[in-house]
Amino acid sequence: LGYGDLNDFRKDFVITRETTVIVRKDNQKFAEIPIRISGESRVMPAAVNGTSRVKYLVVKARGHRILLGDGETLDLVRGDRLKILDTFPSHPCPSAFKVNFKGFVGDKEDNTGEDRGYDINTGVDLMNRYSLGRAGKIYEIIASGGENVLGRFFVSLNPPELDYLILEVNDQNLRVLRPGGTISLSRSDELGLEEVQTNLYSKNGIHLSVNGHELTPGAKQGVAMLVGDQVGKWKHDALIKKGPLVLGRVHINVQ
Repeated sequence: LGYGDLNDFRKDFVITRETTVIVRKDNQKFAEIPIRISGESRVMPAAVNGTSRVKYLVVKARGHRILLGDGETLDLVRGDRLKILDTFPSHPCPSAFKVNFKGFVGDKEDNTGEDRGYDINTGVDLMNRYSLGRAGKIYEIIASGGENVLGRFFVSLNPPELDYLILEVNDQNLRVLRPGGTISLSRSDELGLEEVQTNLYSKNGIHLSVNGHELTPGAKQGVAMLVGDQVGKWKHDALIKKGPLVLGRVHINVQ
């Protein structure tokens, strides 16, 4: 159970005979889980104690609800957003334990270590020194009750990358540039940002930055305005950014 809306699973069923749970989407079957009836009666404890484990964590990332198993790693791109929703199955007393994203502070005025419900921007909200090896790549999410660790989950952040961008010159010519590419323009040209493709899930906030001027997708600007009055400078860096993150760069030659 990796993706999908988990609300459908939050129901009680009475099973009176041996059967099989079939996991499918549309007509495609992904798995079969056999259920066997035992003569023993097993009652799960209602409260978290020192030996209880948090086996699954429900998070929202890249447009999906994701069920993350204890010890499992979620791969994201730095700059993707993440929200810790709950544990699964949902516990009747959620305040009996904390879910802490190490390196993130949800409430800076009262840092309780409880990070469920916060919208986490992995590009700007995380502190590198709390990542494993202080490398800024792998972070821990720890479920704990008092001093007892009940579950440990990991988030691995890959670097954001620019695949390509499409520029429009004078409302007619489309130019595709790869990272490091160059476009030659005159000061009288008008430049528009048509499309940007990256490895990030969301394109919100992505823009082109030239000498401090921002160009968002669909917007247009005169080249003379973008490059300014810098006499003798004919080559200008154009940075593709999302917030403070630099995803890549191309170059503008002014003829």
